[in-house]
Amino acid sequence: MARLKIFRDSNGFDSRLKVHKLHGKQRAEWSFSVDRSYRITFLFIETGSVLCTDIGTHEELYT
Repeated sequence: MARLKIFRDSNGFDSRLKVHKLHGKQRAEWSFSVDRSYRITFLFIETGSVLCTDIGTHEELYT
């Protein structure tokens, strides 16, 4: 939950989260790290709003 608070409070761009844009079939999405294993993928849907699309390990989300 702490990472979600950081994400919310930083408008999605805090270096601790390792936010990055995805590529390929997920090119519209972005991702950030919850911990060493888990990631959350999301879309920017309007100014100041995001839609979380998935939560899982790197392997679960990207393979």
